Amino acid sequence: MRTLYVSDLDGTLLDRDQRVSEQTATIINELVASGMLFTVATARSTPSARQVLADLDLRLPAVYMNGVLIVDPVTDTPLRRNVLPPDPARDLIRDHLACGLNPFVYTFDAAGRYHAYYLGATNACERDYVDRRRAAGDDRFTVVPDLAGAIDGDVLSLSTIEPADRIAALHRRLSTNPLLCCHFDHDIYMPSFSWLTIGHADA
Repeated sequence: MRTLYVSDLDGTLLDRDQRVSEQTATIINELVASGMLFTVATARSTPSARQVLADLDLRLPAVYMNGVLIVDPVTDTPLRRNVLPPDPARDLIRDHLACGLNPFVYTFDAAGRYHAYYLGATNACERDYVDRRRAAGDDRFTVVPDLAGAIDGDVLSLSTIEPADRIAALHRRLSTNPLLCCHFDHDIYMPSFSWLTIGHADA
């Protein structure tokens, strides 16, 4: 029986600069070439993961956005999307806004483009997140005046980045919803902040 190896990215395969080191890439690529079964599972989106995994010879389906997306890394084609229906997605946006939170809303449109809509970066962790992604060529991010009105396709997930005490109550409430999958954890690069990410339960 063969073994499938699945690695996380941030805090695992990536270094402190959020990169796959040259040594790591060489070792993994040699092992894959010799027959090792290897892939990744990450909270990162397809565009973000694509950037940091560019030097790896990935051949097996990869898991992105905490299971919202299963993607063929060779063709960059989504094999499965566990998306939120529009009405529940708009309800989630209203829930966040009612709590004084400004989530990032991630979508996938009919033309196959990824988007990340938000009302503006309001804290240091959000600014670092957006700045790092944009510096790496990630063009998904768009500031909009109305998040619900920005939904232009499949809603993949919502993410909020705040100190843990600002999002803990919303997490407790949403985590009891059987239609949702909720991830709540600190940011490994800026531990004073936490992420609350909401997706479809099938993720």
